[in-house]
Amino acid sequence: MKTKTTDPDMSADLAPLEWPTWSLIVTVYGGWFLLMQYYHVIGVAVALPLLILICALHGSMCHELIHGHPTRISAINTMLASVPLMLFLPYPIYRESHLNHHNDENITLPGKDPESYYCSASEYRRKTRLGKAFAWVNMTIVGRLLLSPAVEIFRLSRLLLDAIGSVDVNALKIWAVHLISVELLLLLIVEYFQVPWWHYLLIAYFASSLTRIRSFYEHRARTTVSERTVLMEPCLFFRVLFLNLNFHLAHHEHPSIPWYRLARYYHAHRSELISRSGDFYYRGYRYWLLGNLFRPVDSPIHPFDQSSA
Repeated sequence: MKTKTTDPDMSADLAPLEWPTWSLIVTVYGGWFLLMQYYHVIGVAVALPLLILICALHGSMCHELIHGHPTRISAINTMLASVPLMLFLPYPIYRESHLNHHNDENITLPGKDPESYYCSASEYRRKTRLGKAFAWVNMTIVGRLLLSPAVEIFRLSRLLLDAIGSVDVNALKIWAVHLISVELLLLLIVEYFQVPWWHYLLIAYFASSLTRIRSFYEHRARTTVSERTVLMEPCLFFRVLFLNLNFHLAHHEHPSIPWYRLARYYHAHRSELISRSGDFYYRGYRYWLLGNLFRPVDSPIHPFDQSSA
């Protein structure tokens, strides 16, 4: 995998001890605890959507931990991400998959990019009629937000069953730690906070759904690598929720730049980045939310993947 480093003009400008990321971690876990503690006081109508937001922010926080923030020690970062607020995805599996995704030469390629929403032509031909329909629906906002988390849960279940069937000791250790952590978390939620378990399943599901707004058309199929990754300038709400990952080409070119420096780097190099992206640039997520609510943003069949021949 190609190694990338922080941009030279950013390396000397990191906050001492990365206090912004430490503050973020305290805010996420502290905010989650307070919302759970006062869930019935502030009411479901307020607490539930706020918990969806805090859990989605936890997902963005875990992404920072993957890229070596706030420490360069993977074991410590893994420990900091060990509370599975979104229940479904074990952090070590997310970490390995996402680092593989950062092999930019393979971005969007089916079978090579683990975060690609495309399929090869041969794979598409093998799909059932329902599978083909879903491939197209998954290229719409409605499909991605409502159905994609369920498909991800099914995929993770398959991974667990494969690990059991093949007696993959390392994978089974990861799943054992994750499932025990989920069980303890749900026990805390139900017994201590007195929140129904199915309320929290809804929170976790729609938090996972919310993160898919950012990744909806984050990457497109192009022959030029830098033109595959989007640049998005949304409102402050989404910038905070996604920790500036909307400046996604900047992140892919320099993944070690922390979230609290990424916007500054982007604006310092904005013109060059937009040019390198092939004008793959939007002024806000409203263009996807309005334009692709029911209309596919692209064909699900990858146009130049070699396996499609």
